[in-house]
Amino acid sequence: MVGPELRVTSTTKLIRMITGPLQSPPLVNPLSTAPCTLPQKSRRLKESSFVDPNFVPPMKTFGTVDDDFKFERPDCSGNSCYPSIAPSSIEIYSSTAIPHWGNSLLIPSLKRGTVFRLQLSADGNSIVGEAVEIWQTKNRYRDVALNPDGKTFFVATDNDGGQNPGAILQFQYQSPKPGDAK
Repeated sequence: MVGPELRVTSTTKLIRMITGPLQSPPLVNPLSTAPCTLPQKSRRLKESSFVDPNFVPPMKTFGTVDDDFKFERPDCSGNSCYPSIAPSSIEIYSSTAIPHWGNSLLIPSLKRGTVFRLQLSADGNSIVGEAVEIWQTKNRYRDVALNPDGKTFFVATDNDGGQNPGAILQFQYQSPKPGDAK
């Protein structure tokens, strides 16, 4: 599925597939942790009752629910029941290579296999319009990186699940052909 503003080449190019576990270098100074115990009674607040004078509300939320939302539902299981898109990172798109995309945020999703584009206001302090899903596959997107050409996107997929686990996918913007719907 391709959003109205982005067309990709006929096939998504698989750049690199990671197979097997990743090897970490040995630690020079291994870290140690002290046991941590939580108090018997921890103060809990409903999200809607949180008050802090330094709190700044988010510019955009995905999947905000009422306090009484039932996360445990018999019709689904696991984290897929949660309304969040599970954003995994954020990238600022400041190039002028794609018309009307400058000053945007790109947010990959672990749950929906999509990258959302949010247009920022001229001053960068608010979101203009709705989020646009610019491409979608059956993968869990972990991160997005931009080529300096401003038209090539590299998306890292999660090692768990999806159609290309542990891969780097390449997406290429193509200008709309005359007569194509925008």
